[in-house]
Amino acid sequence: MSAVTSLWAQLLGLLDNQGLLPIQFNRMTPAEIANHVLDHNGDERVVRFVWNYYYPRNYGNIKGLLSDKKARALVESFLQPQKQTSESVSNPALNKPKRVMQIRTRCQVCQVRWPAEDIK
Repeated sequence: MSAVTSLWAQLLGLLDNQGLLPIQFNRMTPAEIANHVLDHNGDERVVRFVWNYYYPRNYGNIKGLLSDKKARALVESFLQPQKQTSESVSNPALNKPKRVMQIRTRCQVCQVRWPAEDIK
């Protein structure tokens, strides 16, 4: 198993432990899983992992925006729950996922546009 696939499997395990995966996630693409997590709790880390590391390395055999070290750190960040600010706890409207994506460039393999590294 490659390092990329191993990190993806580790991320899926962490997401499953946190109850963030849909029931039939094994029939979904990594991008669909990432969007599900983003829609579910507003966490963009999976989107960043998939588009900036997993897809470029796994399918394009090219470097993405994330290095191996940064991708590993991103996966390990799921061991610690994301911190909520007191403002987001007191104002539920701030907890809604924001799906504004800036387009970066086209994938060199499939020509699909990748989202930017920063999704806000």
